[in-house]
Amino acid sequence: MELTNMQFGILMLVFGMGLTLLTLYVLCWVMRILTSVFKHNKESAE
Repeated sequence: MELTNMQFGILMLVFGMGLTLLTLYVLCWVMRILTSVFKHNKESAE
């Protein structure tokens, strides 16, 4: 099966957007975990 240029472009568009959204989702969870591990205390900041 040979991919045409149009099929290849749409395939790369779908995979690229999917990978971007997956990366943003993972980074969101990493930031949530880091903020829960390193909580900011006002007493320790003074």
